[in-house]
Amino acid sequence: MPDFLSITEARTRLGGLVRHVARTRRDRVTITVNGLPAAVLVNPRELADLEATLAWHRTRRTAGAPAAAPDAPA
Repeated sequence: MPDFLSITEARTRLGGLVRHVARTRRDRVTITVNGLPAAVLVNPRELADLEATLAWHRTRRTAGAPAAAPDAPA
């Protein structure tokens, strides 16, 4: 599965792209417009994990704590 697709190609292959991303947790497909990234298809569980990690880092930064990853060894 390509990492980057033009919007025209993505439109043609959308069903397959969505099924592929739904089956895989780490694969993402970046859709480009005029050669520039415009959108990303990502598995919803992966998005939820990314958002949770981002929220964790923001909370740590607001609290003034060091920003170690949530699953990093202490």
